[in-house]
Amino acid sequence: RTIARARQAAKRRTFPLINSQIIAAADTGDLELLMSTIEAYLGQMNLVNLSTALHRLAKLTAADAEAAEALWQHPALPALMEALRQMLQVAGTGGAPPQCQALSNIVWSLATIQVVDEAALGRIAELASVHLKDFKPFELASLLWGFAKIAEATRGAVLCTARLFEVAAAHVMADLQAYTFRCLVMLTWAFSYMGPHDPVLFRGLAGQLSPMLHTGSCHDFASLAWAFGNAGVRQDKLFSDIAQRSISRMGDFSAQELVETLHSFTQNGFFHRGFLLAAAAAMEKLDSSAQQVVAFASAASCLRPRHHGTRSALAMVLPRCTSLVGELSDDDLASAAFAVAACFYMEAPAEQPEAATAETPPEVCAFVRSVGGALLRPDGRLRGLADGRLAMIAASLAASQASEAEDGVCCALAREGLGRLQSLGGQ
Repeated sequence: RTIARARQAAKRRTFPLINSQIIAAADTGDLELLMSTIEAYLGQMNLVNLSTALHRLAKLTAADAEAAEALWQHPALPALMEALRQMLQVAGTGGAPPQCQALSNIVWSLATIQVVDEAALGRIAELASVHLKDFKPFELASLLWGFAKIAEATRGAVLCTARLFEVAAAHVMADLQAYTFRCLVMLTWAFSYMGPHDPVLFRGLAGQLSPMLHTGSCHDFASLAWAFGNAGVRQDKLFSDIAQRSISRMGDFSAQELVETLHSFTQNGFFHRGFLLAAAAAMEKLDSSAQQVVAFASAASCLRPRHHGTRSALAMVLPRCTSLVGELSDDDLASAAFAVAACFYMEAPAEQPEAATAETPPEVCAFVRSVGGALLRPDGRLRGLADGRLAMIAASLAASQASEAEDGVCCALAREGLGRLQSLGGQ
């Protein structure tokens, strides 16, 4: 018995040594050295060691696509995952709770390196569901975020987490004050992606988030807007606070973050003139892609298309769209044309008393002409349009009451549409 205790004590002393060796190898930035170190100690590792190994691999390869590819192809990775599966099977079976930080780090790491092991993830979800009270707030937020990121990457392939998210929602609601702003952002995104979309939960999250927004980044603002929009839970106070905070920090947004934030506001029926105009001015200065400009214009036109703020915003971003019209896909070309028609040419909805009748800005006229030029290219683009896109562009240009300069485009659209109808009739 004494010898057995001595062996156990020696084994326990080995685990910190293994961790220090893993960390030292990772600090060199050499993936091959780190993998060989992991391979050398793999048979002696406990769950914390395995967690450290995966965590260091994730940090080393997260921003390096070449290193990530090398990791996925490395022959030692399957052995590491097999050791993890075996260790998880015995975790939590001795009466003591599992090492929650290790479980959280493992899921975060697997999400970061995009390695999906359903057996390991299912066991972690099972353990976490039973031992939620043993997780620290950041550990739980990181765990749920990791599961949601894996589900996003695999388009929902990980189906073992429904119970975990259900019990976690109740656990989080019972002690919202314990979570930092960073944790709340991670939790909000995770619950939005995975569910449950409980309005009570999201109202509680919104109430905690609003007073802390001053500590957030533009990426946080975009993430929160998306999360509430995706969950279908409208929180005007939070949206208004996000919009106001964003206006003073427009220079820190990327084009994609602006598009996503505006789209999320629109998705939830929230209109904020100040944000819309400031975002359009920022988009005008950014090196936005053609697709991003079209997405911005489409989102802006959805909610209150004839509002003078919406029209001004579109006038600001359209020159960029016009200059890139040749790069637009058929879908984007049709979407942009329809957005312009909705804002400047189509009849205003009766419930929108702010409908404007001012003269059409020259930026809009230039864009309409550019659409015509794109359709009449010698490569026969018009003939390649899908029926739905052809109809959308035809309706948009017809609504624009094109001048004689665009009559050739309208005639070409009419001939193309008629030809397709006659073809259908012949069949």
